[in-house]
Amino acid sequence: MFSPLSLLGSRWRPNLTGSSHRWQGRERMKYQHPTRSKRMILFVCTGNTCRSPMAEALFNEVAAAHQSDIRAESAGLSASNGLPATDGACAAIRRLGLDVASHCSRRLTQDLIDRADLVLTMSTVHRRRIAGSFPEARDKLVVLGDWAGISGDVEDPFGGTPEAYSRCAEQLSRLVVALYARLARCDEIEEAVT
Repeated sequence: MFSPLSLLGSRWRPNLTGSSHRWQGRERMKYQHPTRSKRMILFVCTGNTCRSPMAEALFNEVAAAHQSDIRAESAGLSASNGLPATDGACAAIRRLGLDVASHCSRRLTQDLIDRADLVLTMSTVHRRRIAGSFPEARDKLVVLGDWAGISGDVEDPFGGTPEAYSRCAEQLSRLVVALYARLARCDEIEEAVT
């Protein structure tokens, strides 16, 4: 079974005592939206029911394992507020040891843009649309693959096969680990963006 934490190697040592995260079973975490932390990354896709919630959960697992103060949230450009993650996303992320069943979709807002230190999109189309709607966000707006150093858009699995969702979750896992590694080398998110 593929695990996002396996990409981190032996450096990963979970120590979540006192954390708001609850482990279920062997190395399984039920993810819930974090309270506002010192620094926030915002993952954005179209409907906030597949890619961005999976990226959010993956990033928050890696950040919690490293006791980082950086947390992720997610939103969608065309999202309807309050929808659950798709069954395919829930199943794919569950195979990686996470749970997004409690996720509720939300539309991208000015407030989310303002609170985010870094806004990572799943595609170049998303980046262009956000830059057009929120021009003040341009300095902190980047395509996830480009920023993580693994070029290419994250394909939307919505309505696809279980295999499409699994491929997406595994791609996001690799991107999130590369993203976290880059952030860990920087003192501040702002330094990383420039």
